[in-house]
Amino acid sequence: MMLLIIALTVYKASGQQPVLWTASAKPLKDNTFEIRLIASISDGWYIYSQFMGNKGPLPTSITYKKNPSVDILGKVEEIGELKQKYESSFGIDVKYYYNKVEFIQQVKLNGKLPVTLNGSVAYMGCNAQMCMPPQVEDFKVVLR
Repeated sequence: MMLLIIALTVYKASGQQPVLWTASAKPLKDNTFEIRLIASISDGWYIYSQFMGNKGPLPTSITYKKNPSVDILGKVEEIGELKQKYESSFGIDVKYYYNKVEFIQQVKLNGKLPVTLNGSVAYMGCNAQMCMPPQVEDFKVVLR
């Protein structure tokens, strides 16, 4: 157990992050926008899908701060090469992504442009030896 704590500390202290996030907004039509969160995942690392149920590791989750000028439409879509395997430590099949995954959400604007939409993404980055503690990254996109 002590080795894992040291490994986590060394990795974090080195300034490297196994997952880097970018956020953007693209106008579609009829005051609708596409919010795109992209996770760029370092070699050998992965993050879990948001669609895993209540058991097991922390699934990725995206939360938007309430904004009266913006309606969230439907569910977040995942685009990437989804993998699935049985993890005995959790006793379930888990779904995860290597390399890159995009999380896409459509929103509809109810007010005047520009509007800033704030949110956060919670996730857990893992590799074959360990998992990082759950992380939360804040993001903001400007609808123009």
